[in-house]
Amino acid sequence: MKLALVFARQASAQTTQIFENAMAQGKITLSDLLEFNYQEINGELVGELSYFFDIAKVPEEVFCRLNFLLNMIELLIFSQGNL
Repeated sequence: MKLALVFARQASAQTTQIFENAMAQGKITLSDLLEFNYQEINGELVGELSYFFDIAKVPEEVFCRLNFLLNMIELLIFSQGNL
């Protein structure tokens, strides 16, 4: 296994523990971490993402599916009690 992957997994585990501890102590809530209001990004709104990455070659419908997928992942994490 590459050393970078080992470090990334260790950092992920440490980050998870930090957030779980903060939630257990009541310092933060799940609502502080996740956005539960789904907003489909399409049309002119897609252009607002251009400062994150080059959107010129990305089909517009990809943003709709990606947002849906991210929201489903958040829901799965929440429902499993992993945060």
